[in-house]
Amino acid sequence: MSGLEGRAKWVGTEQVQARPIVVPIFEGVDPRRAVEVAAEEAAASGQEVLLVAVVRRPKSLPRGFNEYARAEWKGESPWWLYVRLLGEQTLRPHLDYLRSKGIRCDYLVETTESVKYAIADLPVGPSKVVVALPSRRADREFRRLVEVLESLRVPILITP
Repeated sequence: MSGLEGRAKWVGTEQVQARPIVVPIFEGVDPRRAVEVAAEEAAASGQEVLLVAVVRRPKSLPRGFNEYARAEWKGESPWWLYVRLLGEQTLRPHLDYLRSKGIRCDYLVETTESVKYAIADLPVGPSKVVVALPSRRADREFRRLVEVLESLRVPILITP
């Protein structure tokens, strides 16, 4: 869940929504350079960075995970819980890096199927997207993600 709802800046007498710099992170991509570039941009502009973990939904859950989810996380879907925990684990070092630099940041965890809707439905659309080049293994997801991002009509910066 994003903490972006309701965030706004007051300029004169008008309320202006702060537009985040979005950094999608998915399997097969080393996002460190993209996060660094987003941090530089955010520091220069005063914007927030929104990290989006894009997690491939597994064909099956690890053995014993359903029981763990039922016992420890009542009311939460085991599939969604697994995806969320995996995404949060992926994002943790990048969130720590941004916070160490004093950059306001937030995150979303989405599946490859839901990321299109999550980014498109942000209460405040992104000002820019910073994406790292993928490995060959992630090439198909990367092309799909770029198609989604192009539909948003925001600048896309692709980092090596």
